[in-house]
Amino acid sequence: MFLQRTFIVFTVCSLIAACKNETPKAPVSQDLRVTMQRDSVRKCVRDSSCVEVVVEFPQFEGGPNAQATVAINDSLKKAVLGNHYKLPLRQAIDSTVAMLSTDLTEQLKMADDPTYSTSYYDSGTGQITWQSPKFVTSSYSYATYNGGAHGMYAVVLTTYDLQTGRVLNLTDIISDTTALRPLLEKHIVMTKQAEDSTLNNLKEMLFDPESPVDLPVNYAIVKEGVSFVYNPYEIMAYAYGITEFTITWEELGKLADRNKWF
Repeated sequence: MFLQRTFIVFTVCSLIAACKNETPKAPVSQDLRVTMQRDSVRKCVRDSSCVEVVVEFPQFEGGPNAQATVAINDSLKKAVLGNHYKLPLRQAIDSTVAMLSTDLTEQLKMADDPTYSTSYYDSGTGQITWQSPKFVTSSYSYATYNGGAHGMYAVVLTTYDLQTGRVLNLTDIISDTTALRPLLEKHIVMTKQAEDSTLNNLKEMLFDPESPVDLPVNYAIVKEGVSFVYNPYEIMAYAYGITEFTITWEELGKLADRNKWF
């Protein structure tokens, strides 16, 4: 499963049991309908040492271009199922459970301690956060742990063109990415200060304090403006966590044309 993986959903099921359902949602536009696909499996390999896989992602029906809708649906599935995205949902999850179960069993053996216990998990949940007649934005939250000092987690943002199925590039949205950097730096500091008032020096937080901050790989259009995400290890250490913020259309000014997307 993919770790690109605001918020993790853990569904508790009994041993080797699973829950599965599809929840119809209200149409997000006159022509485009969205249904949430959900499934989860929990399997214990020894006592309380278990594996759990949880997935949730949107799928579309309708839209202005049938081929574009198929392409978007494939992308949304691949975001949580990785190379298994063409398999039936339960089969894809079972493949991941089998892999994690094998790895967990090996770790328990290597521990050589019958009292040792740990669990592995892989969670990917997605939702639609904004939509206009021609574009739609998804947000995915991921979390995974399969041994080591700590798990990994991430948020992935994507805006799709409903006419073509294409993922928008940052340069499609922002006219001057060089001029964007000072705004990014400002909001990174503001976001971290809101979490910890002692975090007021950007250079002290960055891996590379002498270079301009990297442009984010995760960004998307939302109602208020453009949202940006820096995940752990992208520009800062794991301890700083996810850095997520929105720069409003008003603050972006001439860097982004709001009317182009609505």
